[in-house]
Amino acid sequence: MVRFQTASSKGGDPRRATTSGSFRSMSTTSAVVLEPAGVVAAGVTKPHAASNRAEINQTDKRERCTVPLIAGLAVNSFPRRLRACLTALALRYWTDQPRSVRMSKVTVVGAGKYGSTTAQRLAAMDIVDEVVMTDIVEGLPQGLALDMNQSRPVEKYRTLVIGTNDYADTAGSDVVVITAGLPRKPGMSRMDLLEVNAKIVKDVTEQIIKYSPEAILVVVTNPLDQMTTLAAEVSGLSHDKVLGQAGILDSSRLAHFLSEATGVDILEIDALTLGSHGPTMVPVPSQCTVAGKPLTDYLSDDEIQAILERTRGGGGEIVALLKTGSAYYAPSSAAARMVAAIIKDEKAMMPVCAWVAGEYGINDVYLGVPAKLGKNGVEEVVVMDLTADEIAALAEAATSVKEKVDELHQLEL
Repeated sequence: MVRFQTASSKGGDPRRATTSGSFRSMSTTSAVVLEPAGVVAAGVTKPHAASNRAEINQTDKRERCTVPLIAGLAVNSFPRRLRACLTALALRYWTDQPRSVRMSKVTVVGAGKYGSTTAQRLAAMDIVDEVVMTDIVEGLPQGLALDMNQSRPVEKYRTLVIGTNDYADTAGSDVVVITAGLPRKPGMSRMDLLEVNAKIVKDVTEQIIKYSPEAILVVVTNPLDQMTTLAAEVSGLSHDKVLGQAGILDSSRLAHFLSEATGVDILEIDALTLGSHGPTMVPVPSQCTVAGKPLTDYLSDDEIQAILERTRGGGGEIVALLKTGSAYYAPSSAAARMVAAIIKDEKAMMPVCAWVAGEYGINDVYLGVPAKLGKNGVEEVVVMDLTADEIAALAEAATSVKEKVDELHQLEL
């Protein structure tokens, strides 16, 4: 199972994840991703060049330690031992900041509600120098970026959002989130989107790789499993550097429904889903708990099955209510969480759409599985102790995805 640990809640390294506990859509997660991992120098707005980026980081380090150092050293009336302690604390604060020099730029492709909300969440985390948001609609990403940047003094973060219609501005991105594509409309299945979104994702991936050939790709465009497969094939990147967002979102939806049904605090719910993003999603009841107890202590088998079915159709339920458009608040949280784990090299375990090569007896397919995310993308696909029924359902989901990928390969793109 997947439980995110934080130094405050578990007394350990905030980048460490355990296998005892399922995915939690709760404060432990937000404690990890919302903690600022560093800042950039004030006044620097668009550091594209690597040399400029290095200067920013050096300036950043000096600024972070200057105030406490001066405070400790300038007060000469303090005893020597106290001044030494203050200096040590300042230096410890400086070196303990998990700032990554290598990773400093994230691009979000698509400035719709999903993309723009993802960009805003990433900027507010303050873990990169820049978040670039690109879209084909002139003025849209620029206007949204300007609006977001003007919130920085209020929200107290320094990450700059750059809106653009030119992929050249995405050059040198460390992580790229692909949200571009048409959203579902009422009555439309994810598969209805296959052909139109396949053409979009193909074009987007070609542009991204042209300017950022070493980027890690996080795909969120539906149908998710097929679009992740397509991005991997078009990009030519290794499978560990291309992954899709689905499991975190579906697990979070399941956690919400379980909390709603049991009346138990959402922060006491552990939930996990694997498999495909859609009808063949695989909820994993054996790894789900309510206040540390099995689901059956709170709900009947029929109630549990009803909740699992509602989770499978969670996105469609929102589409039907909205009438136009689809979900973006929870999905953007899930996408941003994945990016944070990569940027901060957390090695955190979470359910994602990753390439499976033998795990669970499944081969050669992108599928929702537990995986550790870090600076290299998918660092490891984790094999959990699932029931026989859950493993069988996962295999069925893999077969379904492969069939849909075959349909994808028949398209003339």
